[in-house]
Amino acid sequence: MKTTPFLLTASALMLAQSAYGASIQWDNQGIDSNWNTIDNWSKTYLPGTSATDYAVLAANDYVSIESDVLTPANSVNLKMRAGAGMDISANTSSFKNMDVGYLASPGVWIDQSSGAVIAGGYLGIGQLSTSQSMYELSGDSSLDTAGALSVYANGVLSTVGESVTIATSDLELYNLGILQFVSGQSGTSHIDISGTLQVETGSELIIDLSNYWAGGGSIELASYASRTGAFAAADVSIIGLDRGSSATLTYDSDSMDLNIVPKQDAYSKFWFTAAANAGGANAVAEDMIVNTGHGYATLDAPGLSCVRTQDGADLVYAVTWSGSDYDGDGANDTFTFDLRVKAFSGSTYTYDATPGLSSVTLGSASDVTDINGNLGVGDDYDLDAGESLQITVENAAVSASGFVATFDGFKQMDVLETNGGRDHAHIRGVGTNLDSGIFSSATASFATAPVQTFTVTGAGSYYATRTWAITGLAFEFTVSNPSAPYVEDLSDYSNDPTGPGYIDPYPVQTDFTNYPEFSWGSVPRWLAVRSSSAFTEAEINSIANNYQVVMLEKANAQGQASIDAGVINASTRLKAVNSDVTTLFYRNTVVHYGGYASDASYNSDDWSQYTEDADGTRTYSLIRDIYRKYNADIPELREWWIDAALSVFDDPDGLANIDGIFLDKVGGGDVPLIDADGNPASNYVDMLYSLKQQMPAGKLLTGNTLRNENPNGDRAMMEIMEASYFERWRLPNKSSSPEQSVADATAVTIQLMREGLSRGKIMMLQSGPIGFTETDGDDGATYDDQELFEASIDFALSVFLVAAEENAYFSYQDGVNALEDDWKWDSSSIDVLSRPLGAPLTDPTIDGYAYARSYPGVEAWVNLETEEARLLWKTDLGTPAFAGSSTSDVDGNYTIEGGGNISSTADNCFYLSQPHTGDGEIIARVNSVENTHSWAKGAVMFRESTDTGAKCATLYIRPNGSARMSYRATTNGNTQAQTGISQGRSSDPKWIKLVRAGDVFTGYTSLDGDTWALVNQATVTMDSTAEVGLAASSHDNSTIATVEISHVTLP
Repeated sequence: MKTTPFLLTASALMLAQSAYGASIQWDNQGIDSNWNTIDNWSKTYLPGTSATDYAVLAANDYVSIESDVLTPANSVNLKMRAGAGMDISANTSSFKNMDVGYLASPGVWIDQSSGAVIAGGYLGIGQLSTSQSMYELSGDSSLDTAGALSVYANGVLSTVGESVTIATSDLELYNLGILQFVSGQSGTSHIDISGTLQVETGSELIIDLSNYWAGGGSIELASYASRTGAFAAADVSIIGLDRGSSATLTYDSDSMDLNIVPKQDAYSKFWFTAAANAGGANAVAEDMIVNTGHGYATLDAPGLSCVRTQDGADLVYAVTWSGSDYDGDGANDTFTFDLRVKAFSGSTYTYDATPGLSSVTLGSASDVTDINGNLGVGDDYDLDAGESLQITVENAAVSASGFVATFDGFKQMDVLETNGGRDHAHIRGVGTNLDSGIFSSATASFATAPVQTFTVTGAGSYYATRTWAITGLAFEFTVSNPSAPYVEDLSDYSNDPTGPGYIDPYPVQTDFTNYPEFSWGSVPRWLAVRSSSAFTEAEINSIANNYQVVMLEKANAQGQASIDAGVINASTRLKAVNSDVTTLFYRNTVVHYGGYASDASYNSDDWSQYTEDADGTRTYSLIRDIYRKYNADIPELREWWIDAALSVFDDPDGLANIDGIFLDKVGGGDVPLIDADGNPASNYVDMLYSLKQQMPAGKLLTGNTLRNENPNGDRAMMEIMEASYFERWRLPNKSSSPEQSVADATAVTIQLMREGLSRGKIMMLQSGPIGFTETDGDDGATYDDQELFEASIDFALSVFLVAAEENAYFSYQDGVNALEDDWKWDSSSIDVLSRPLGAPLTDPTIDGYAYARSYPGVEAWVNLETEEARLLWKTDLGTPAFAGSSTSDVDGNYTIEGGGNISSTADNCFYLSQPHTGDGEIIARVNSVENTHSWAKGAVMFRESTDTGAKCATLYIRPNGSARMSYRATTNGNTQAQTGISQGRSSDPKWIKLVRAGDVFTGYTSLDGDTWALVNQATVTMDSTAEVGLAASSHDNSTIATVEISHVTLP
């Protein structure tokens, strides 16, 4: 992830070339001749008969020198007037003195992309009283001036890449003049000064390292015979560095140098995409690409290399990456590995299009073959039915002491048709329960769960003679030091393949005076809701008493004449019930939805986005083929939109009862919002900034802002917003390379939330079943089953809880329309949302896609890849003398401390549980029970409620390792103890399983989790919905027993 660049470019100074005539003239002593005609340059009397004559490129004229030109008897003295421009891509020594920016306002530019320009005199760029003028050199171009090369005020001399050469007698940099280097992958271009480098006070140096890959070291920017002056530190801008890297400018007796110390990548992810042709004789740079999370490097970048060799029948790719510094010593380290490709023929298989139902047995070894840079098997260079390729990683090593390279697996296969056909089938893996794939296009890609060994077998094509081959693979590594702690940086997204698209973080929030009243008493919640009719009193009471933030959606007239009036009315009613509830007024930043009071003054025809045909027919850009989109480039639209958004505050009730504005469809946050000159990046950004500036004091500006699916997560927009809500948060980023998985997308969403909270912003997670079935064009099907809807909350709530800090809010809805059944939009009936929570006890622990976190009220665990989640809510049953507690880790290990006893008519113990409806089973491995008493217990339990005398069925392990059951068949009745069994040694971990089938509860125990022995059985008439979970008791009120439990499986 690079720091944000602000860069000066010649293209930014150009006027559109279409504004110029096709034939541009130059003027000298009454002679007009075509600049672009090479014959004109070969006539010795042009441009004049005297060495003092000037060729003047007139105001706003543009010329392109595309052919080598001859030198006339008198070299050209060039002056460029206001707005003039010149492209040079040829050799010329026709120039003598060159004035680039002479009496020019706006500035002028020369863009030299190739060729050699030789000036027999001086070259001056810029003038104090003019706008900025630039001479930019790129490609392999060169510039040689016999006289001084002078950069005056408002002038810019810029080199792009590392292949430009500049030679001059003296380089003179004056006050407000700018020298700029834009690096290539290995370094910058060089300026050779035979005389003096003169740096006047106030001159500036800009060095852009956005493209730089060569790591630590020194880059010589310029060499000279002597130097006067130096750049002030405040006038040196070094941009484009990886966050955490540093660079300093130094001088010695004959050179000006840039010294780079790379970021220490103590924990680094690498995503490789490798074409089959990588390292071969005809390989091109893009045949191997490494995504470091900070940027992309190809085979022509310093540090990345691949050599392909034949090893018997196998192909071996030897890969080296030396573009990262792992140990922080300032020098790049080397990471190497080999890819080995084996081939097999005669493999037997059973193909099934249903995932998990195919099988493969490998045949005999064969030759890996290459056709046009693609991998196949045997003499016909493809994958016929029964032919297999197997790719493994070998010899992964890191040069830095203590660091290891961990292969995280192959994740994608790219294929192509070798000679047409269709229905090309394959199977991935060896053995049984395998996945398959089929394609009929020229090329295709198949994502796979990460595997250490990638095997693919041809399963036939529709035409046996028209088959397919592998073109490439995507795979992943982690380089780390296992003994060094991982230092988390929430603003560093380099652990995700979208990392290169992320820029510097937005500013930290410092003003919290308008923030909602926050509490950890239970899950902090927010709500999006709308209704065309007025809310009922019951709805008002439920909303006001259960949600801290309420966003009153569009289409929210509430029976009033307009949405504005409806939102004011609803806010006023909500505040009357709970003055602490925060209410937000909805406006869309892109789409025009009707129903607002401001519609009467909206000029839809002229202020909407459209294209116009030659005959004047307009085609409007529409959302859902209905709604027009605003054109923020129209000043009148921006003014109207701002006034419309602020209009609710013109009403006294609105000003008193609406706490802020919620902006939907906020975008454009992939780049800095303000450019180098302090101007908004777009008119759209200007509109939002203007709204922010005009908001009444004490009002919030929130929005649908942060999204993993967009570049940079649209984070730059948080400079304007105080809050963001999240929707579509499992959708992969469209520009990720390699492709981002749904699990990766969710992990980045968690990081976006955590970063925002750490920077003082409000984060609001919108979730529900629609969050798990949504696709790019579909928000997902709604639920008709309330019980199923409520039972599906654990995954979304776990994601929220591992991310949450103060100012985080959770929403779980199946829709926002209050005219639907209450449970679809108001989740207040879901029991776990009102259970005691408390502030988090720890930061989340993270291992791959698994997250865990402890709260006073719940242990949260979630696996983003498998979509498993476990929420165990904490309860001290009864009144034990000592309160119990628990912690958990990302591997699913629970340490539970509980006092009291599970016995008699009332239980006193510590219980971790979740609600469950219907039949099911709980499994756990009890690793140890502290021997505070011979009847201390580590248990699994079903119970009708968390009341101390509730009906229950309990299966437990004692300190001696024996397994027993007990149960309470009636509320507040006596606990019935049952006989049990003992297995193995007392110190052996014991597995226990408690199964509910209707009202029958059956307990089992095991030494290995596979072979189960019956403990006992009990019949307890219990409500269908019951609590199920883990329990610990000391059987001694004077102390606490510690129980260690793992491998928990809940129903």
